[in-house]
Amino acid sequence: MKILWLCNIMLPVISRNLRREVNPTGGWLSGLSEDLLKRDSIKLVVCFPMKKSNDIAGQINKLSYYGIKNSKSRKKKFRKIIEKENPDVIHIFGTEFQHTLDMIEVVKDMGMKSKVVINIQGLVSLYAHYYCCGLPWYVIYAWTIRDLIKLDNIYFAQKKFIKAGKNEVTSLKKVRHIIGRTDWDYACTYKINPNMEYHFCNETLRSPFYDARWNIEQCERHSLFVSQCNYPIKGMHLMLRVLRDIVKEFPDTHLYTTGKSPLIKDWKKNYYKKYLGRLIKKYKLEEHISFLGMLDEEEMKNQYLKTHVFVSCSSIENSPNSVGEAMLLGVPTISSDVGGVKNLLEHDVDGYIYPYNEPYMIAHYIRKIFQNDNMANYLSENSRKHANVLYNRDNNVKQVMEIYKKILSYSEGIQCD
Repeated sequence: MKILWLCNIMLPVISRNLRREVNPTGGWLSGLSEDLLKRDSIKLVVCFPMKKSNDIAGQINKLSYYGIKNSKSRKKKFRKIIEKENPDVIHIFGTEFQHTLDMIEVVKDMGMKSKVVINIQGLVSLYAHYYCCGLPWYVIYAWTIRDLIKLDNIYFAQKKFIKAGKNEVTSLKKVRHIIGRTDWDYACTYKINPNMEYHFCNETLRSPFYDARWNIEQCERHSLFVSQCNYPIKGMHLMLRVLRDIVKEFPDTHLYTTGKSPLIKDWKKNYYKKYLGRLIKKYKLEEHISFLGMLDEEEMKNQYLKTHVFVSCSSIENSPNSVGEAMLLGVPTISSDVGGVKNLLEHDVDGYIYPYNEPYMIAHYIRKIFQNDNMANYLSENSRKHANVLYNRDNNVKQVMEIYKKILSYSEGIQCD
């Protein structure tokens, strides 16, 4: 069976083969592709956009790949790839991109639309409504030099989500098959396309997270980890207020996150990062927060293992892989109750869930974990057991294979409106 994937990033295995920088996002693609390629019956073809370089093509064992430069001729290139490879199933990851819509339109023109399945990651048409949650109005409309040059402050960034959401809705309406994994993504996609056929399948996470286990005796006591802070949806502006309160009770508390420090002078800094820097100074947290830059998967794993409590404080998510990775390792986890989080984490059993607009509850749950090692170990053990079911690699690759076979069993004449 030949499967064509359309992704929005170059897979890490391809990046390493070409000696290029590895994109740290999209870890679920790595895990699933590795497991599919272990099967003798599968040949995988991966197509992805190239933003700053010309088209590329190549092969790594059973994996063929095509990097397509963004251009007006992209549809023609997609058609040539499909004609050459003649895939049995076309599996599209990500809904909001123009290249997704382009591929769907090409496949429709070729009479192959019944072979297409879209995999839901997030849904930006919904995310857009939550982009600015918890931000003062003056922050939403403010500018830095970088923002002025790029016309890309917080307000305009939200507008880009809204625009991308229109592509997303159009794409979802044009396909029959959709893969999801939470009540939230089912409800949202059904609202957009009630004629869809929904296929359930959990995600497979990055390989290093399956072979390690958190130990409270080896973590940095009173340390917190938030995996991203680059844009408002991730909620760092609210987490800093939580940190201010926790430090009063536990003066040695330290928060770690990824990305560049907003305290460093940099004209390329956007206003959201500038706002974070102002909050850090206002709350006198300079000695209580560290920015770790870009971390690869091994570095991320090690940071989780060092952490006393992992926090996901997003205003919206579907099934955040950061929560899944923390659970798989057994890191005590606190998450906002948004999107499909309830399908991952059982409150007071696997971790703690709080209403997004009640961030003071984060402090309450951090306090419970900091003060009670037995509770920390209880949450750790339960979350690992649950995560090993949700993210079981064998089960998930089998489920994907069943979905591919089911799609193949449909007549080529079946089309959705």
